[in-house]
Amino acid sequence: LTALFVAVYFGLSIFFAPIFASIPPWATGGALVIVGALMCRGLVDVQWRKIDHAVTAFVTIMLMPLTYSIAYGLIGGLMCWIALQIVFTSLSLVGFK
Repeated sequence: LTALFVAVYFGLSIFFAPIFASIPPWATGGALVIVGALMCRGLVDVQWRKIDHAVTAFVTIMLMPLTYSIAYGLIGGLMCWIALQIVFTSLSLVGFK
């Protein structure tokens, strides 16, 4: 049933594609600035005093605009968090605090 709804909506989107393609890219810039500002509201909740949280958040925030991809930013943040957890776990095993 889900596949049928997706197929119908995908078929309808074919007719609207030329309309959306005629919108110039610079016309969407204002909306993207607003979305970016709304996304920055969540930065208040980051635990900046914890080094693993701060570095992971920083890497995620910086990679999104530099790679022009939200997905690459999230992947970079996740990989950074995994690497930091491995480093901190191995340091705690050898007795370094």
